Amino acid sequence: MNDVGPKLIDRALSAARRGLGRTGLAPPNGAALYVPDRAGVRTAALTGPGGDWPAVRLLPKAGPGAVLGLVVEPTSDRVDVLRKAGVTEVWLAGLHPDPPRRRRFVKKAERAGLKVVVTDDPRVTELHEVYNHATARKRAYVVLKMATSIDGRNATRAGHSQWITGPRARAAGRRLRAELDAILVGIDTVLADDPQLTARRKGVRDPVRVILDSRLRLPVGANVVQTARHVPTIVLTTRRASASAKAVLGALGVEVATVRSDKQGRVNVAAAAEWLLAEGLPGLLVEGGGTVHGAFVDAGIVDRVVWFGAPMLLGGQGLSAVGGRGPAKLAEALRFTRWTVRRIDTDWRIDLRR
Repeated sequence: MNDVGPKLIDRALSAARRGLGRTGLAPPNGAALYVPDRAGVRTAALTGPGGDWPAVRLLPKAGPGAVLGLVVEPTSDRVDVLRKAGVTEVWLAGLHPDPPRRRRFVKKAERAGLKVVVTDDPRVTELHEVYNHATARKRAYVVLKMATSIDGRNATRAGHSQWITGPRARAAGRRLRAELDAILVGIDTVLADDPQLTARRKGVRDPVRVILDSRLRLPVGANVVQTARHVPTIVLTTRRASASAKAVLGALGVEVATVRSDKQGRVNVAAAAEWLLAEGLPGLLVEGGGTVHGAFVDAGIVDRVVWFGAPMLLGGQGLSAVGGRGPAKLAEALRFTRWTVRRIDTDWRIDLRR
């Protein structure tokens, strides 16, 4: 097999992407194994919080001269395990994300006679974007998703919003749900649309559903309540909520948690993001209406925007996709330094990162 190392890196990264939104407080990881004189490459991924090191599932199939491709540099205690399995060469897409552990494995492996190649693949940065930002900022990484007209409206003045963008753009938006740990909306969105907030794809993991509801107005007949025993559902509320309402929702399988409120008595979105990270949910997709979007923007905790735009103008009293107070000065505005633009049929998708 020619160029085995780079091909193993490609396969390991592809496997790691299967774990997006599933690995909790661990970075997505993948492994790929090649053994001379055997057909094909075997792969494995980290697909759950606290799961086994992906290579563990591959090493029983290893043998003399095996080559292993890994996304993340393992801990140094893995060197002996690899040698015993017959691995003689290790390709790493990136070093360990935790600085104190960085290069420890590389140094020990090289002393033990293993060949180690570190490629510093730029794809690792994107793969670990949620993990790196969440651990550095001590809160969930926030992705704000919008589908609007070119003047930033997500509904007409009468509230009509289905559908601003076409089916392929909407499908792309739903795929985001499977790549992040949780999806968040406000209670007004639930009352208006009664959404399912699932990935809507067979065989694809649904995100944890999070509802901001400061007074617990969530109806027991809502889709998110009726399916709470099948799709994890969390309501974040404030001290204004009644104990009886908490008990009713809890009996139906909904987790209710109290976080601090803001000056208006609503759920403090910064506190919500901190709470979610503490619960092992580092990646948060915000699909709320203008009020919720505005709260996150005003709090300054939007890390990425995924904007689906349609070639139409709504104008007038059409509903804005981002509400809130907004900055008084342009210098206070949230600015994004990196972006990509892609056309999807008659719509377009713009990804912006800070």
